[in-house]
Amino acid sequence: MKLLYLIPGRMRDSALGAAEMERRRAILQSRAFPGTTVDVADTQNGPASIESICEEYESIPGTVERAVRAQEEGYDGIILGCYADPGIDALREMLTIPVAGPFESSCFTALTLGHRFSIVTVTPDMCPVLEDEFEQKGGAGRRLASVRAIDVDVLEIGNNPELLREKTFAAVERCIREDGADTVALGCISLAFAGMDREIEERFGIPCVNPILTALKQCEGMVHTGLSHSKRAYALPRKLRKGGNPA
Repeated sequence: MKLLYLIPGRMRDSALGAAEMERRRAILQSRAFPGTTVDVADTQNGPASIESICEEYESIPGTVERAVRAQEEGYDGIILGCYADPGIDALREMLTIPVAGPFESSCFTALTLGHRFSIVTVTPDMCPVLEDEFEQKGGAGRRLASVRAIDVDVLEIGNNPELLREKTFAAVERCIREDGADTVALGCISLAFAGMDREIEERFGIPCVNPILTALKQCEGMVHTGLSHSKRAYALPRKLRKGGNPA
């Protein structure tokens, strides 16, 4: 099985750089099942980080283009490398291989682990975005207890690990005490790769869902069982079916 962890933006030229791309690939490879190979790629253009709807939309064309090429290269599945799952529906229209999104997979996993869960994300601007996305994906009533932000920019997450841990723990505690959450999900891929999920579980005694790991395992599971998204739900664009250009 060969999977591509696809970052929807140009990370190699950002403050994070190619070394961070390789670090993330290595972590995913270490958590993959035997026989799974995980590669990493970013796009030729797009934002260095996604912290707004505008940046999310900006990232989609390049992500679709790279994902189509990945399928042509023989990859068995795609793991999106942004928590907001930017362009996931478009990717499913254009591809026949499975596409796993961190947002979808983490939310659906959290719903099976408790009665109410909270998402801990990075910037306050992303809170309403994620709340709306949960509702659009068929969020069940009041199962989403809250979305709280630690108020740290994505590209600055690695600058001060102790401050990051302090802010994240404070947000988790508020989710539990003020919002009634019994489960939390990390609402940013850079936060997910910071390696605090097990520490959060030990400190607070509740499940902490790491979205990049749920996306990895969902993708592996779909490939292993021969499942992919329905082409009745995600049909190839009509113009392409007729041999034209979708633009």
